[in-house]
Amino acid sequence: MSLFEILPAFVGYIMCGLAIIHALLDARENRVQRFLMIITLFAFGFLLEYMGVISGNYVYGSEAVMLLGVIPLSITFAWVGIIYSAMIIGECLKLSLWQRILTTTITAVIVVIISIIFFHFRILGEEKRLTEQYGDSYLEYKRKIPRYFLFI
Repeated sequence: MSLFEILPAFVGYIMCGLAIIHALLDARENRVQRFLMIITLFAFGFLLEYMGVISGNYVYGSEAVMLLGVIPLSITFAWVGIIYSAMIIGECLKLSLWQRILTTTITAVIVVIISIIFFHFRILGEEKRLTEQYGDSYLEYKRKIPRYFLFI
């Protein structure tokens, strides 16, 4: 596995770990609320990915760092870290409700852009591996089928 295939998993673990550390170090009166947020976000992230898998939109290989059934935990942990971070940023900046929503949205857009870049390099790595494994038959398949969408 290349660095671009492994890095997103570790980023997910790191982001979730930082969210848990923040919840532990937060003031006593907020600690329970923070952990309930983390548990809720974990359930949300897991259900989001699970719905993608059972609908057939996502398929994950067994080489993921840790799996819970068919869902890589790194992705669920990444959702926890991303959403928790966006919520805390809005709270720390003492933003109004609409500003918090805007901050969360901007954070999500930035994460999506970064994810697209990582997935592009991951796809290139997979294509290289598949070309080495299947040779000309995979190259013929690549000529017929676009890489990302029906037109790209």
